[in-house]
Amino acid sequence: EMCIRDRFRARQDSRDDCTCFASKSFYAFSRLFLMRESVRILRFAIVGTLNALITALIVGLLMHIEGEHYMIANVVAYVVAQIHNFIWCKFWIFPFDADRKKNTIWHEILFFACAFAVAYAAQFLFLLFLVEICGCNEYLAQFLGLFVYGAINFMSNKWITFR
Repeated sequence: EMCIRDRFRARQDSRDDCTCFASKSFYAFSRLFLMRESVRILRFAIVGTLNALITALIVGLLMHIEGEHYMIANVVAYVVAQIHNFIWCKFWIFPFDADRKKNTIWHEILFFACAFAVAYAAQFLFLLFLVEICGCNEYLAQFLGLFVYGAINFMSNKWITFR
């Protein structure tokens, strides 16, 4: 009678002996794809953190030191961070791939600006909702809006801008 450990090993050996080329190829492709996507998401998180720091610094300077209204501080901070974001997205997060490249630089700029507009509008509406309707602290609302912006921006740039 086989013990549980021996049954597991037998099952593992049968998987390892699989001669099906398609299944091995699919497994290798999926591992590579997931690895590439996880690296891309990690890079996006790093750049997103830098953008969040830039945004927070500009918002803090404009609201706290200059006394600007939170909406003006928000617009200025996101525009500056977006310029920073485009450069990193173009050359590090979604680098040029000659085989899969579909968009020219001008299309990328246009699509990036559209992705920014959609993500920013969602974030701004979320900010207004938190501050004006829910009475949330303006600084906390700015911080929470970063997550709304980041999620929409990543998906838009991945699927449209840098495809």
